[in-house]
Amino acid sequence: MSAIGMTAHTGPAGALIAGTPDVVSPMLWTPRYALVIFVMWWLMMVAMRAPRAAPTILLYGALTVLVAKGYVQASDIEPVIGALLTIGSVIWSVSDKRWR
Repeated sequence: MSAIGMTAHTGPAGALIAGTPDVVSPMLWTPRYALVIFVMWWLMMVAMRAPRAAPTILLYGALTVLVAKGYVQASDIEPVIGALLTIGSVIWSVSDKRWR
């Protein structure tokens, strides 16, 4: 069967219709299944967002260590963090509008 033929025989959400109503009927969620789904989504969200958040977390950690060791004053770092956040928010707002 070709790809076009397979897509012609699909129902809601892309499930193949095999002539039985069981294919597209929803499953009963038990508490255990709900927990599994929650953990799966939670891990997926962490895995998707950790690479984007890692540079910011590492920068904050490095600056915190520099302040704790006395190499840099906290008041010297605050404008740098403010500038980085401002630049990041401008880039985010521009890129967010381009994807809509």
